[in-house]
Amino acid sequence: LKNKAEEIQVDGGLGPAKSAAKAVFDTLVAAVLLVALAPVLLGCAAMIKCAGGGEPVLETEARLDHRGTAFELLRFRIPAGGQVGALIEKHNLNHLPELLNVLRGDMSLVGPRPRTLHKAHDVNPGLRPGLTGLWSLSTGTSEEWPDIERRYARTWSIGGDIAILARTIAAVRYKL
Repeated sequence: LKNKAEEIQVDGGLGPAKSAAKAVFDTLVAAVLLVALAPVLLGCAAMIKCAGGGEPVLETEARLDHRGTAFELLRFRIPAGGQVGALIEKHNLNHLPELLNVLRGDMSLVGPRPRTLHKAHDVNPGLRPGLTGLWSLSTGTSEEWPDIERRYARTWSIGGDIAILARTIAAVRYKL
């Protein structure tokens, strides 16, 4: 068991204390964001329902968590064609339901993007997948992401997550 913990720590794990602090931070912030963004979430759901012709508002996609276990990633379905789909896609509003994945513990606010099932070999065993991360703010290539993720884990702090979230919000705001 000790060797597994050391392996995870070397591969980019946060360790038990930091993982617990990060989980509490993620849960609290996700809950606050879901309440604050409830009008936006409801507005998106209503627009999709009206434009969707009976299609479901949410869609799911199987993704892998930090242990390599599959979970259902939630997102708004983007209606094909029309202004509603373009609006939701342009502003990345389809990702807002992922806050529910954070609240359920499937994901973190900040971390590597959840891997698809065919990328099981690429899962970082110490980092819960995130809505955003250094990878989304960097200009690096996908080959550099593992190094970016390891650097993130080595230097993790709540202040760092807040800074990444603030930079992400600013980047999304410029798209509005």
